Amino acid sequence: GPGNVKFSSYGQPSVNSTGSVVFRARSTGGQRATGIFIKHSEMEPIIKIADLNTEVPYPNNLNTTFQEFSAIPRIAPNERFVTMLGLHQPVYRYLLPDGTETRAGTNGIYVQLNEGLLVTAESKLGKAPGFDFFSVPNYKDTAFDVFPGAPTITDEGVIAFKGNYTIDGIGKTGVFTRRL
Repeated sequence: GPGNVKFSSYGQPSVNSTGSVVFRARSTGGQRATGIFIKHSEMEPIIKIADLNTEVPYPNNLNTTFQEFSAIPRIAPNERFVTMLGLHQPVYRYLLPDGTETRAGTNGIYVQLNEGLLVTAESKLGKAPGFDFFSVPNYKDTAFDVFPGAPTITDEGVIAFKGNYTIDGIGKTGVFTRRL
């Protein structure tokens, strides 16, 4: 692996038409290391996309870092667009209408476009002021509960994902798309 980390466990890889491979890797023993990595060819080095030292991208006003990557990362069929599910402590602190402080955002779907910055593509922040675009479609102010499974991404930057949410105390699920 990168640096002096020895990987001992690998998740399922995802490969695109150019031969770029994205995968999750973990170490065992010593200091725990886990992350999402990409390799473009046999001759090129493994490149870290995100690991346990990586800060979750905006919106993150708590300097939260990732704790786990629980699903298979996916790469677009013909582009170097990578999407992954990231788990972490809450990333966003804000005040409720009654003035009390709350924290939200314990998992999300993250994307890296062409080895650029990691961005938040979808988050559990649908109830937080200013982030209604993260709400469940057609249910303003309803945040997703969790994003089970592996998200995917198209060559045009559209993510598709499974999302669970609750309406009037009833658990619901669906498959959603979102253009970045």
